[in-house]
Amino acid sequence: MARRISTRALTICCVACVIIGYTFLWINSDSWYTGPDITPNEENRVFHPAGFSIIAPAGWQNRVTEADGAIDGVYERPTHANDSIRIIPNTKARLTEMLIIRKIGGNWRNQDIRTATPAKQDRFQLPAAATFEEQRGNYWVWFALLPDQQSQEHYYELSLWLPNDDIGGQDSVPEVWWSYLNSFRMELPEAGSK
Repeated sequence: MARRISTRALTICCVACVIIGYTFLWINSDSWYTGPDITPNEENRVFHPAGFSIIAPAGWQNRVTEADGAIDGVYERPTHANDSIRIIPNTKARLTEMLIIRKIGGNWRNQDIRTATPAKQDRFQLPAAATFEEQRGNYWVWFALLPDQQSQEHYYELSLWLPNDDIGGQDSVPEVWWSYLNSFRMELPEAGSK
């Protein structure tokens, strides 16, 4: 009799756990990460006032920051060192893909890139000065350094950060990302653009 009661209690607990788990997944299903769309949409182009832009995946968040400007335009200090666009998926995941574009003062040749490995698989179509890849913490990072077409005083760094908890697991740019990386432009937005 006691064994029958404990089996029944165990069954009820298991069923309750399954119901609670499915309820939790259903409530949080809108935050599931699905990755970027296959084809970039020009309507999702994010412009920076400093004269560069890139297409963001649909539904992804972007943050545009200006050099020496207050963070989010609210706080006086600290300030950003570079003009940048940061694009991240709209998810609650701890580690997610990120696309970061920075306009950096100085000459790209002065950067310490000795630890980076030249990119093996490279379908970047822009006139890049150099492309590299390396492991940074829990991320595998592909990045390109591009000279500014308007000035020798700045250069651009495009970096794609891909989660990689298992060191050595991610070692190439997924196919879907090349069209987004190649959508980078160095130009001021036309009148009437976003």
